[in-house]
Amino acid sequence: MKRALVLVILIGVAMTARSSAQSANAGRFVTGEVLVKFRPGAAADARAGAHRAAGGTLVNEITRTRVQRVRVRAGEEAAVIARYQRNPNVLYAEPNFIRSIPAATEPSSAPVTLPGDSHFDEQWGMNNTGQSFYCIFPGLCFYTATPGADIDAPEAWAISKGSPTITVAVIDTGIDYTHPDLAANYAGGDDFTSPDGDPMDDHGHGTHVAGIIAAASLRPFDGATGVAPGANIISLKVLDAEATAPALASATLVCAATHDGNLNEPMRVCQLPAFPFAWLL
Repeated sequence: MKRALVLVILIGVAMTARSSAQSANAGRFVTGEVLVKFRPGAAADARAGAHRAAGGTLVNEITRTRVQRVRVRAGEEAAVIARYQRNPNVLYAEPNFIRSIPAATEPSSAPVTLPGDSHFDEQWGMNNTGQSFYCIFPGLCFYTATPGADIDAPEAWAISKGSPTITVAVIDTGIDYTHPDLAANYAGGDDFTSPDGDPMDDHGHGTHVAGIIAAASLRPFDGATGVAPGANIISLKVLDAEATAPALASATLVCAATHDGNLNEPMRVCQLPAFPFAWLL
């Protein structure tokens, strides 16, 4: 099974969706409108005849998808859709459903489980209780955090810590895949800076980034915890030991990234024109 390749971590909200197989009475939709798509090859007069027979009036069309927005009598959406669906030239007809962002809910007040690694208190961006850290001895510390200035990671972990079905590609200097906090979640990689194919980090930045993403917190006295400790990571090493990347390596990486994380597949053909000033990218 192919692993999903995530090149950018996106934190957002899921929008509600409804399939085209649903009836016109399911969910909220725009009153007096339906959406119609005709089968490829349907002639203009056949499309016009379908609108007349169904009782719809073409309003506009999305050129790219050929989906048409059709005006109908309010309250007759279901009957009109049924008439379109009986027409052999129609691929589908459905309501113009209204999508919306779910209402925000307050975080659960249930107790959350914190990682057991000794450095978690220093990761104030994850869970900020106003703790002091980098202390010479109790009471004499370099930093004191601001309560609540964090991403509420423990509250998020109560919902999900990530999944091995999601693979995050770290495009950087490589990853130290022997690191005890990363080895369990490492799922392979490739080196675009040398022919050896080994994405071992010889700089350090990529390993640091990988830890922020998916460190597994397996060392209670010396480990760290990533934002998604349950996710897999792959290393796409495009920066060398000096943290520089030739344009050729970057463009080759772009080609490889089209493989949905399956680095065992042959690369797709990618023509690399030799233009100056990074026209290649």
